[in-house]
Formats: sequence, structure tokens, C-alpha cells
Amino acid sequence: MIKISNAIKKVLEKKDKPVQLRWDGSKIDLMELVYTLYLSGQLKTQSGHHATLYEISMAVYEQFGLDAPQNPSRVVSSLKQRNDPVELSIFCKALSDLYPGFIRCLKNR
Repeated sequence: MIKISNAIKKVLEKKDKPVQLRWDGSKIDLMELVYTLYLSGQLKTQSGHHATLYEISMAVYEQFGLDAPQNPSRVVSSLKQRNDPVELSIFCKALSDLYPGFIRCLKNR
């Protein structure tokens, strides 16, 4: 009976600890995800206002232990200038996996 209790206790102890995540992609890919979060309008600060691109960028990059860009808007501007965003974007690749035919739809616009 004691062995079972200790096993359960160990599982519960692990469950309470937050998972440490590591970002293995590029900082540009991470900024693309940050910008998507910003465009969703779903993130708010503690004071209740919609989080700015800068605030989201700082929070997300800090979470992964990375230096956030000082001017996230400039990085987003460069993302918009990509020659082939559909091929380069991890977001587009993820959407095409989630919604087959998504990329074909974009290319036919």
C-alpha cells in the first residue's frame, strides 16, 4: 500500500510543475506566430486592454529565453515582403496540414 501511495505522490508532484518548453525554430518563425496571436485580438494584458504586438513579442520571446526584437513591427514588415510567403511560412504549412487545400486556395486567389 505504501508503494502505491508513493507512486501516486510522485505523479502528482510532477503534474504540478510547469512544463519547460524550448523553441527550436527560427526567431522569424516565432515572430510569425506572435503576429498571428496579435491579429487574433484574443490576448489582453492584466489591465484589460488588448495586448500590443510589442507586449506579446516580449512575453513570448521571454517564455522561450530568447531576446525579443526591439521593433517587432519592422520584423513583421519584412515578413510581408517575402517573395514566396506560402512556401516560407510555417503558419501556412500548419494551416495546410489542418485544412487540406488551403494552400491551393491561396495560390488560386
